[in-house]
Parts: sequence; C-alpha cells; structure tokens
Amino acid sequence: MTHPSTLLRFFSPRNLETNALTSRFKPLDRQNVIWCALRSSTFVIISATQTIGGDGVYHMLVDAALDQLTTLERDGDAVIPTGVYDRLGPDNLVLHIWNANNHQLTRGVLAAALDALADFIDTYWSGALQFYIWDGQHEVAQGLLGLGG
Repeated sequence: MTHPSTLLRFFSPRNLETNALTSRFKPLDRQNVIWCALRSSTFVIISATQTIGGDGVYHMLVDAALDQLTTLERDGDAVIPTGVYDRLGPDNLVLHIWNANNHQLTRGVLAAALDALADFIDTYWSGALQFYIWDGQHEVAQGLLGLGG
C-alpha cells in the first residue's frame, strides 16, 4: 500500500499548471449547464444563446422570483394558472415559461427556478437563455428569456 505522503509528492500544488485550471463556478461550455437552486430539489438545465449587456436580465429574474415568493407566502403553493408564466422586463426583455411533459409548474418550483436562473446570470452569464426546469426527477417546464421582437 502506498503511504499518503508519497502521493502528496506527486500531486503537490507546485506541480500544477495554474493556467490549466478553471473556476469551479463557471462551466466550460455555455450549453446544457445544470444549475441547482439552493436548498431545493429544483434545478435548471440552461443553454445560453446571446449576450445581453447591462444588469436588466438579472434584475428582471430577481424581481420575478421575489414576486413569486410574495405570492407563495400570501396565498400558498399552487399551480401556475393556465400553465404559462410571462413577464416583460426593461429594454424589451421577455421571459416566457410553460408547462412541459404533462406536468404542472407550481409557484414554489417557479420561484426556486427563477432564483437559480438569477444566480446563474449573476455568476456567469448575462444574456438570453433557453432552459428546462426540473423538480427532482421530473422536467416540469421549459422557458425562454431574451429580447422581444
């Protein structure tokens, strides 16, 4: 059996090429990124498409998440009426989310997904997105965020 101190000699930080390392918070590819909501079984699979400058995308997502949390606290959890959630933001931003795979999106899952999307935008990418919302093992919704026409 190899003693751990022997392995440390070979895997010493001095032997690593720092230019080969990337941040663990930034995916190497902007396509099909899995981003988890904190303290939740909700996650989103994101494909980033077009850069949108400024912080309008982030603020739109944060405001949308806070609106859902306020409604959730006031009225309790329920399915999203009509199965569609639309929101218009500043500078012609449009957010469109709809039920998928014969599942219904709830306020709680929507709030968690919006929070995860805002975290992704704040951490990595400011721009248009295509995304899939998962609650545990089930894809419950799909969505688009971008500039309206």
